[in-house]
Amino acid sequence: MCRIFHDATTEAVLLFDANNAFNSLNRKFALLNTHQLCPSIATILTNTYRENASLFIDGDTVFSQEGTAQGDPLAMAMYAIATVPLIEKLQSTNTKQVWYADDATAGGTLLNLKAWWTMLSSSGPSYGYFVNPGKTWLIVKPQHERDAKELFSGTGIGITSEGKRHLGAALGSHCFLESYISDKVKMWTSTILNLSLIAKTQPHAAYCGFVHGVSGLWIFFLRTLPDISSFLQPLEDAIRLLPSQDVTASVILKGTFSLFQHALVVLPYLTPLHQLLLNTPHLEKSASSWLSVLPISDHGFALHKGAFRDAMCLRYKWQPPNLPSRCACRSSFNTDHALTCPTGGFPSVRHNNLRDFTANLLTELPSAYRLHERQKQRSYDQRVHEIEHGSFTPLVFTTSGGMGKCASVTYKRLASLLSTKQEQNYGATIAWGRAFRSSVIDLAVTEAKVPSISV
Repeated sequence: MCRIFHDATTEAVLLFDANNAFNSLNRKFALLNTHQLCPSIATILTNTYRENASLFIDGDTVFSQEGTAQGDPLAMAMYAIATVPLIEKLQSTNTKQVWYADDATAGGTLLNLKAWWTMLSSSGPSYGYFVNPGKTWLIVKPQHERDAKELFSGTGIGITSEGKRHLGAALGSHCFLESYISDKVKMWTSTILNLSLIAKTQPHAAYCGFVHGVSGLWIFFLRTLPDISSFLQPLEDAIRLLPSQDVTASVILKGTFSLFQHALVVLPYLTPLHQLLLNTPHLEKSASSWLSVLPISDHGFALHKGAFRDAMCLRYKWQPPNLPSRCACRSSFNTDHALTCPTGGFPSVRHNNLRDFTANLLTELPSAYRLHERQKQRSYDQRVHEIEHGSFTPLVFTTSGGMGKCASVTYKRLASLLSTKQEQNYGATIAWGRAFRSSVIDLAVTEAKVPSISV
């Protein structure tokens, strides 16, 4: 939107806000648009919204007939698809539009923006999009401010030549941009100081706080606001002047410069980039997964200070601090020896941990099959034996075509009998059965009839 505003042909930008947009959405029209524009999610949205939901408030029942349900993960997608016809209709006004959910923005000449405003105000209600002039602002270039006030008088729209906040960024004059970013830089500097204090005792938590929190805000600003590097210089200066007592503090505090250099995440400026690229096993697939997850202790993802420091040293082939000169086995001690020395049993511990982890993953799926087989046996086995005088075999399948042990034994026996009777190869018979079974399951999942919708 910044590029549109600073374009020579743009006289102003209109920031539009709808009134209670998600709750006012025309539900039937939205479902119809979804079937036409995005059939892949039309079925689930239809099953969710084709009937009025009951809301229970203080003993009374109120039916939800319009809008999306609060907390629905598909609400944003449904709303976006529902507004596509309205957006396409507004293109006839020769304005440049940017939409995000219910926040609409248009840029162009004042006359075109007035036509856009008029069409949106008149056509929006049929889509469930109602104007809210009290939260709508026209950001106009100074030379057109007088004409804008005359043209938009009586509409209730706020008019300014300074600037306004737009989707987390800033839009307007250079002075407004400088003031807005300066406030953000002060807040980020304070955040970095707090993270530096946390990094002294919990470097892993501080690193994740930076990666999953602060860095995203910086990257968003760098991506949405052009030519703002000079405004961020105080933040860079503050980071450079922070004291680093050990390698962990350096990783947290000074590694932030990689965001501005678009290089590696941690300390790329201390070592030549070509040297890192030649010796970077940490760039291999899945080698950095432990850095991208949240440090949740219950899942074993949290590293204490020493473990995090040693992990970073191994990652960049640094020498961990305070290493002894001799091992307990009386050999010279270094990083390679620490990883391979059998004294203390640490290699066996690592081996056993990976073995147990892999074994647990392999037993989860069969245990799920056994759980459902036992449930079916508890429900039907006794009745089949005592009343119907028969035998019961629980057949458990997954939607991907997998099957439990009992089902596997049953199908192998059937394949053996069929191959003998039809004088065919056993392998071909059982392969045909697997393919047919998977096809039947897939068709049962995907062949859902799409209900008709009347508007």
